[in-house]
Amino acid sequence: MNRKNILIIVLVALLIFAGVKFLKPKKSGSVNRSKATRDSLKLNRQKGKKGKTAGQIKPKTKAELAAEKKKIRAEEKLRRREEKRRKREEVQARRLSRQKGKNGKKTVQLYQLTAIVTIGLEKFALIDSRRITKNDDIMGRKVLDILNDRIIIDEFGRTREVKIGESVLPQTSIPKIKR
Repeated sequence: MNRKNILIIVLVALLIFAGVKFLKPKKSGSVNRSKATRDSLKLNRQKGKKGKTAGQIKPKTKAELAAEKKKIRAEEKLRRREEKRRKREEVQARRLSRQKGKNGKKTVQLYQLTAIVTIGLEKFALIDSRRITKNDDIMGRKVLDILNDRIIIDEFGRTREVKIGESVLPQTSIPKIKR
């Protein structure tokens, strides 16, 4: 290669470099700033502040700060009061859902029919987690039949139906538990 070709290649490379450098769009961070602006940005970075603020920032007075704190405290107080009210309602709903006796105390149901299970042709009832089949005795009461939603028992010569959730024994015959 001769000198002429080398000179042309160097000039083309120089023109490409200059074109890329000067015709490339500027980034938002590379804007020309005055010395005062650069100094204030440095100061803000040192203080831990980020970004710019548009317009004037009005400093808050002591009265405004106090009013703001008062408003925040009032909102917090209202939130706590609402939370307490919600908890009270939940407790009250739980109390009402429990079964109560005549004197207002919770009654204990002994020998409660909890489920009736059918497997093939065999049916059995669960009374207080005990498996009971037809013709079994429960506290002197005989199970005559087990239906889909209830059982039929013989109470000393009288027949009675007991549905799921009810006690096999009447309330009067359940012994009271002293505490």
